Amino acid sequence: MEEKKEEILYKIIVLGSYETGKTRFIRRYADNMYDSNISTIGVDFKIKRVTLKDGKTAKIQIWDIASGERCKYFIRNYIKGANGFIIMYNMTWKKSFEIAKDWLRDIRDYKDTNNIALVGNYVVEEEDNNDYYDRRVISKEQGQKFANDNNLLFFETSHKTGHNVNECFDALINRIYENDSNKIKHQNNIKLKIGQNRIEKRGCLK
Repeated sequence: MEEKKEEILYKIIVLGSYETGKTRFIRRYADNMYDSNISTIGVDFKIKRVTLKDGKTAKIQIWDIASGERCKYFIRNYIKGANGFIIMYNMTWKKSFEIAKDWLRDIRDYKDTNNIALVGNYVVEEEDNNDYYDRRVISKEQGQKFANDNNLLFFETSHKTGHNVNECFDALINRIYENDSNKIKHQNNIKLKIGQNRIEKRGCLK
């Protein structure tokens, strides 16, 4: 009988102001579809299974937190239980970028982590006849600088076209996996050193 492979579970929370496209962004990644008429009230989540670099399988729970859910106790519990975060802003709305900064502070109040991606949503190609490009108020350089200063991944995306959506999730999931792997190696090294020290001490006994 073939042994069932262990499945890794990662919880990723998507945070941001309203009108940043969080729910449609998640739907684009999880279901590869675009729906302009969906929104989130309270909390919802989607699940997607992915294959990691070494062939292991991970089940990704993507949590969609409605923009009004700023209760500190409520958010603290979700942040503490998450493996990674996506903070989203609307590149055509300046206030959403400032709110994204607030979300980063909230995350780091409760968790020491760099498993975070900053996402400027509603990116379009120059040749696309869509006025979002002309209405951009947050430049790519502004977003990239804030991300660099805070050790965040950075992407500009479009939930409508799917531009950079998969790439964003892939990069974040890989960062989570690499950080977890490094943490396990570090813990194993500490256990090994402790074990060696105990053996050496026993050897000194006469």
